[in-house]
Amino acid sequence: MFPKRSRDIVAGCIGLAMLLGFAVLQSQERTPPPPSVFSTYDFGRNGYAALAELLDREGIRTAAFARPLALLSSEVRTLVISADATNQPEGEFTRGDADALLAWVRRGGRLVALGDPAVTRDPRFKVPFSQPQRRASAYATAVARFAPVAVRRVDGAFARAYPARVARRVAVELKARGKIVGIAYPLGRGRVIAITDASIFSNRTLARAGNAGYAYDLLAVGFVAFDERVHGYAEDRSFWAALPTPVHVAIFIALAIVALVLVGANLRFAPALPADSAGDRDSAAYIDSMARLLARGGAARRALADCVDSVARAAARIDRDGWRETLRELEALRRVERPSAADLVRAGQLSTRLRKDLE
Repeated sequence: MFPKRSRDIVAGCIGLAMLLGFAVLQSQERTPPPPSVFSTYDFGRNGYAALAELLDREGIRTAAFARPLALLSSEVRTLVISADATNQPEGEFTRGDADALLAWVRRGGRLVALGDPAVTRDPRFKVPFSQPQRRASAYATAVARFAPVAVRRVDGAFARAYPARVARRVAVELKARGKIVGIAYPLGRGRVIAITDASIFSNRTLARAGNAGYAYDLLAVGFVAFDERVHGYAEDRSFWAALPTPVHVAIFIALAIVALVLVGANLRFAPALPADSAGDRDSAAYIDSMARLLARGGAARRALADCVDSVARAAARIDRDGWRETLRELEALRRVERPSAADLVRAGQLSTRLRKDLE
């Protein structure tokens, strides 16, 4: 049995834990769930996760595109951009984004704009401005070639419609209560499909056969990408990813060279060479070192002149036939601008011969 004091401590800890658990449950109940948006990452009522799964199951290649529109690949055949389901700002849509998207459509891309997204407000896309209706319609009728024969009704919440006059320049895709809610028209070599209600492809309505069939016939054209930046899923390219492949290769080569230099400077691959012992030096070593010093300093001419001067003054006072030719040769050697080693040796031999005769 625990002592009374220990039982009181255990009971207090249990009570404190129960209070903390109750507080956590209360905070969770008060915290509202995050809003559901028209995104393929969203599994809520407004999300497009079921649409992406449907297309994948039918063999249609899909991707969630979270990069800037300027990086949209030419492999993408259809781009789906939907408005925000919570009527929150979709972020800044720059002129550069509009230019990139417009160029992509004109090169042959298909833009599917759902729910009047901010991207379609650029006048160059020629999407008419939709107008609010007095009463929203719960379904629309498919009247264009994108709708299969068995699909006539597409369920949704069509609260906005395009003006009737747009029928003169566009193909009508969907009508709700006689109002135009879906249009299609060419733009360059591409095509723009605009629908006022983005909820027709949501997880809540896609389970209906008409919506699923219409989504398949509308989007099953090549590689389909869903723009996710408008819903806050931004993915920017890093500095490394922006560099071209040749630059990557050059950086790897430079790093490999640096690694080899560091390894070669810090790791020994052969035994150290023993240092030469100095030993005892004599006068010959001094003479050799002085000779090397004079040779490096270009003192051959000065040495040659000293050899000649050491015997020329004494030999000039003595007139001998054999000496005249020797003196003339020594004088000729002294006038050489850059005497070679052989000239210096020759001058030394001649001066030594005259010095011996003088002694």
